[in-house]
Amino acid sequence: MEYEQIKVRIENKVALCSIHNPPLNLMTGRMVEELDALLQQLAADDSVRVVVFAGCVDGVFITHFDVSELVALSGSETAAEPPSAVEMPHHRMQRRLQDLPKPVIAAINGRCGGGGCEFALACDLRLMAIGDFAIGLPEVGVGILPGGGGTQRLPRLIGHGKALEMMLLGRVVGAEEAERIGLIHKAVPAADLMPAVMALAERLARGAPIAQGLIKRCVYEGRDLTLDEGLQVEFEAFLRTLATEDAREAMKAYLRGQPYEFKGR
Repeated sequence: MEYEQIKVRIENKVALCSIHNPPLNLMTGRMVEELDALLQQLAADDSVRVVVFAGCVDGVFITHFDVSELVALSGSETAAEPPSAVEMPHHRMQRRLQDLPKPVIAAINGRCGGGGCEFALACDLRLMAIGDFAIGLPEVGVGILPGGGGTQRLPRLIGHGKALEMMLLGRVVGAEEAERIGLIHKAVPAADLMPAVMALAERLARGAPIAQGLIKRCVYEGRDLTLDEGLQVEFEAFLRTLATEDAREAMKAYLRGQPYEFKGR
């Protein structure tokens, strides 16, 4: 499948997906549609174990959602009579991203604000280049709030107090502060970002894909459940992993002191 605003390259079981909408890499409705289609394609591709998203415009991951499209939306029937959030393409795409049973890494190689930050928040792991750019949710500066999941995912990630401070002030932060507050996993010198991301991706690609997918499910489903309900989700997933060929053979290999190559079955 061909995409206008995403370039895809697959190597060593890693899909490197580069966002390409120059000059600012604005997120658009078209990009959301393409991402949604791409995620469905990647979910069905057994040759892909890990997905990486990066910006392919110099100094930009995704600047933010295209404000001109938001202006058009402000006068539409959608704004006057809002549908269910789950029906909105942006939310549907990000839930598909979250539910993808494969690790997803955001390689934040430049500006990452608004809808771009929300997209990164929906990824599993975030590495960011150290440079003269920032990440955050500054929507309040134009009189709106983060409407692509930011008010829900950011507090879950960094805590309500810090998330409120950032969103109420429209404050954005550099990579090193983003790492300190837990917004990203690691701040990396710009020249080292993609090597670090690909090393991480290839390590993940050698892991147990069924277990990795179920770990994501347990974490994302469990955070909104009671402890007992979450433990039930975990237990059922644990039993599913025990029934796989990978688990049986990997445990036997472990007992023999031998390595095992995961097959995904």
